[in-house]
Amino acid sequence: MQSNNKGFILPYTLIFLGAVLLLTTAATQIFVAKYKYLANVKEIKEREISELDSRYLGMHRDIGKTGQFVNQFGTVLYKTGEEDGVMTMEFSFKRQSTIFPAVNFVYNKQTKEIKEWE
Repeated sequence: MQSNNKGFILPYTLIFLGAVLLLTTAATQIFVAKYKYLANVKEIKEREISELDSRYLGMHRDIGKTGQFVNQFGTVLYKTGEEDGVMTMEFSFKRQSTIFPAVNFVYNKQTKEIKEWE
């Protein structure tokens, strides 16, 4: 008697192929999620750097009452006010078509001591 093994390998091949496809899909999903996360973190860190750069510029240079300037991460819109040696600054950051919420910064002009940072 002869045995027929032609149909024996097909179910195992399908199971193996399904496992490979499942692992490939899962790895792709993880890679895409990590990439999106890192791109988002990069944008946040760039905005923080831009914010710190703007504050430093505002503290150490005379930038005027209102205006805007362009730094390496986008456009910075600002308003300043001074009262009894205390300087108040408000920065808004614009990148491409997005305007981010304003950031307030209060410091003593003579001592450069930061009083409030929001």
